Amino acid sequence: MNNLIGQKFGKMLVVKGAPRGKASKARYICECECGRTKTCFATNLLRGLTTSCGCSRKKYEGSHPTSEHGAWSNMIQRCTNQKSGEYKNYGARGIKVCDRWLNSFIDFLNDMGRKPNPKLTLERINNNGNYEPENCKWATQSEQNYNKRQHKLTLEIATEILKLRKSGKLAKEIAEQFGIHSTLVYLIEHGKSWPHAQMALLKEQYSNENST
Repeated sequence: MNNLIGQKFGKMLVVKGAPRGKASKARYICECECGRTKTCFATNLLRGLTTSCGCSRKKYEGSHPTSEHGAWSNMIQRCTNQKSGEYKNYGARGIKVCDRWLNSFIDFLNDMGRKPNPKLTLERINNNGNYEPENCKWATQSEQNYNKRQHKLTLEIATEILKLRKSGKLAKEIAEQFGIHSTLVYLIEHGKSWPHAQMALLKEQYSNENST
């Protein structure tokens, strides 16, 4: 296990090593933001199970959100663990987890909230973006499937989507036409996904104006 000294997990700063605990598990002495120190198991720090000395009153204190914790843990694994089977589609592509979530399951849970439905999964709105509060939501499997299709888009299709939006066609109708989620239509329209499509459309309009 990597040396954690100097790293921060939630409110806990790892200051030095401590004698190993049961089953020879690695432990560290950590200093909380409130000034107290606490000996913590490395595994609990890495999994987000220990984020303070206990001084904080947390929004979800007393709950045990197993499903949400699984989503958080899997998110970190596929973005940071090169041995993960999903790493090639996430971490290897440059997809990252924001520091707030990487260091604290509680912060992740406070930002995302409990799943409204246990069948929902963690989805990035922009499939090329990172895991962060403004880019994530709990989604149905069908929404996930729609979102995963965006990698099939081309610059030409993204430009066509812009044209249709400018002509007044509804985002829902465009989404159905191209087999994508309506959220992606809005992201393309505002340049947050396929930003080159905006420039391509301007060049096409300029070319058309000069040819007339």
